[in-house]
Amino acid sequence: MKQTSYKKQYSFFEQSLLNISSGIYFSVKDFIDIAKELDISLPFKTREIVLQKLLLEAKQKKLNDKLITLFFQKLEEKKEQYLALHVNYEKSKPLISNWLRQLESTKMLIQRELFQGNIYE
Repeated sequence: MKQTSYKKQYSFFEQSLLNISSGIYFSVKDFIDIAKELDISLPFKTREIVLQKLLLEAKQKKLNDKLITLFFQKLEEKKEQYLALHVNYEKSKPLISNWLRQLESTKMLIQRELFQGNIYE
């Protein structure tokens, strides 16, 4: 039941960034670190609230290009971690390969959504 209301409450883009089963997990700290780089002050709340506030304020301040860059930097950090795991843990390769594919899909989604300015319009 909660999952249905969750899907109705958040855009597809937000759901993608908040999805914990995708293999790409952005924590509240990740979102707040990104916000600090943009000189945006965010409260330490739930991931959903922090992400919404980050996206809204970045849009209002016309910082979507920089936001994309910062999301990509976080994703590259995760990619490096995944690649190290991929090399070091033979049996986990199928799972980690899936995470790497999801990471690339997430990068395309971020670029499409933020670059085109579709968030909250």
